[in-house]
Amino acid sequence: MPRVRAVSILWVGTLLCHTAHAVDGVIEINQARAAAGGIHGSLASDPPGFPVVISQPGSYRLTGPLSAPEFLRAIAITADGVTLDLNGFAIGTQLPAAGVDGIDAAGRAGIRIHDGTIEGFGGEGVDAGERARIEDVTVGDSGGVGIRVGHLSTVLRSHVRNSGSHGIQAGEVCTLADNIAETNGFAGIFAPSRSTLTGNVVNANGGPGIEAGYASTIRGNVASFNTGNGIRAGEGSTVRDNSVRNNAGDGIRADSGCTIGQNAVMANGGDGIEVGHSSAVLGNSVSGNARCGLHSTAACGLTCAFSGWAHNVLSANNGGVGNRQVHASGLVSMASSGAGDLDETNVCSGSTLLANRCTAGAANVCP
Repeated sequence: MPRVRAVSILWVGTLLCHTAHAVDGVIEINQARAAAGGIHGSLASDPPGFPVVISQPGSYRLTGPLSAPEFLRAIAITADGVTLDLNGFAIGTQLPAAGVDGIDAAGRAGIRIHDGTIEGFGGEGVDAGERARIEDVTVGDSGGVGIRVGHLSTVLRSHVRNSGSHGIQAGEVCTLADNIAETNGFAGIFAPSRSTLTGNVVNANGGPGIEAGYASTIRGNVASFNTGNGIRAGEGSTVRDNSVRNNAGDGIRADSGCTIGQNAVMANGGDGIEVGHSSAVLGNSVSGNARCGLHSTAACGLTCAFSGWAHNVLSANNGGVGNRQVHASGLVSMASSGAGDLDETNVCSGSTLLANRCTAGAANVCP
């Protein structure tokens, strides 16, 4: 073998060996290594250029920003059990292309991505499968969903803005906490069922601020200036301690069998709170909403009537303090003249009876 060829082969082998090695067991990724390929020591598994292909489980860390060419993803994860530390750096694209994700780990389980920014991709910012964990990630200006994760996933302290679709879209049984989702094209946060959403801020999204399916817990969130409902909850959900104001639709809309408690619901364009039958509405402050303060959608008589509402304060809804506050066709009708009946635990300004009493008859209908 000629000496020059032997030296060249030795140099390439040394380069691939170097890129395959990690610092403290963590494989490093940057623009130069993306161009060279072979982050696992093989150009077959990770060809030169973009996307960087992570095909083995383990830990990876950016050591510089990444900029992907047009029509190409930045990172493709094809293995389960990958942890990617963005290390404070940004991942972007030279020109966004429709359907092209920033980090594509769709269908892969146990992916963790944390501490960095993904900007300007035409598809999803981050797309991961079941049991994903996304923490402290900022995603901006994605053409699709900002952050998409599968069932049993967690998204914490992340900021998603200006996505063309949902800000954060999760699967079932997910935990979504302390995130900010604003100015996205559809829902700020969407989770289909049995999920827990706490401490999130959802602002000025092009649909509901938060939409969660049945048996979800929605607690301590702030939903404001969304073009749909502030919070939309499926049957059997708990909606507590939220601040919901200035949304174009209802403040809180919930299906049957829900518990709605201790929320501040103000100045929304529809009803303050709208619920299905067999629900409990307890201790809410509901004021200045364009339609009813409280609206029960049940319309089948006492067999499926709204089962409990107490200690709520409803004021200045339905156009002003002199107008009716409650749509009560689906509520249990109480004897309004009896001292100590349930109606007297609620306070409604502009009641047709007394200033501190809410009636519960079908005649008390908001427009």
